[in-house]
Amino acid sequence: MAASGAAVGLGPEALILRRSNLQADLVLEAAEAACAPPSSAATAALARPLAPPLANEAELASFEACRSSRAPTSLDMTVEPCVRPLRAAPPDWRCYADAPGRQGWLAHASAQPGTIRFSLLLHGDNATVSVGYLRSYEGFGRARFWLDRDERWGVEMDGAWRSPTSEPDMLVVPAAALCGPSCTAAARSRGKKGNHRHEASVQMLPEPAGSTRKFKLLLLESC
Repeated sequence: MAASGAAVGLGPEALILRRSNLQADLVLEAAEAACAPPSSAATAALARPLAPPLANEAELASFEACRSSRAPTSLDMTVEPCVRPLRAAPPDWRCYADAPGRQGWLAHASAQPGTIRFSLLLHGDNATVSVGYLRSYEGFGRARFWLDRDERWGVEMDGAWRSPTSEPDMLVVPAAALCGPSCTAAARSRGKKGNHRHEASVQMLPEPAGSTRKFKLLLLESC
């Protein structure tokens, strides 16, 4: 029996019990803090309006491929037989499946790339044009798309990206943004509400000698 006034030592079981009680107290305090009403500063921060989006509603709507009830006009390069261009395809363009079941029109690197052209029907001045193409982490280059003779109004597509995947991507652009003088003249000659048939052109950008890059066209669509 311990002498009166002497310190009483704690056995191992008591130490374990005290440690467990301390951990339980800490967990309880954390839970109470999480459930406590927010401070006035935190409440004020939550009450502040959210930052505006990077694009407004009109800009976001412009990325929708088909915003009307009109059925789109599609040239699907992924199904057989191959969609025929307006004229014979240049030597650097071929329609084939570079992987099982994955057909498309492919352009291969060239210092003097050729242009492949298709007939595309646009539905009035408010038409939207979509270009489907393949993007991959290696082996793919850039291409340019334009309407009629308005190459200066064309847009570029990059077949390469950093994602370690190969997946279809879609360029969506209002036809009005692609229309220069020749495209506009064709539209005016048929009236604003009419269907305008245009020449849609795609050309892979020049590559240095020895390059094995390619560009794969999957879809042309308008609505």
